[in-house]
Amino acid sequence: MQRLLSRFPDALPGAGLFILRFSLAGSAAGLALAEPQVEHPILLVALAGIVISLSLGLGTSFGASALCLLLAYEGLHQGHWTLPLWGLVGASVSLALIGPGAWSVDAAVYGRRKISVRRRPPE
Repeated sequence: MQRLLSRFPDALPGAGLFILRFSLAGSAAGLALAEPQVEHPILLVALAGIVISLSLGLGTSFGASALCLLLAYEGLHQGHWTLPLWGLVGASVSLALIGPGAWSVDAAVYGRRKISVRRRPPE
């Protein structure tokens, strides 16, 4: 079963995850720039950290989950529960569940390693 599933998919699925990560990061940055006046400035700091995390692919599942929670807070608390916000929440959940893809810091740090053992020449 391990051969069928890849933890960090590459090729076209990896490119799709790369695009999903950057589109979510861009959308989160757009939200931060669209509403710079918030009740809690710590939310802007958290959003900036999430944007950097998603852009680099560092702690992607955690960053996408945190973005989902921030978007849900924004929708429920501020009353801006619109259809695009639902789409961003869904994309955040899917990225958190699928993972970052092969082109990420997570894949470089936690991905599989190829170890080649060479035979010694006879003495």
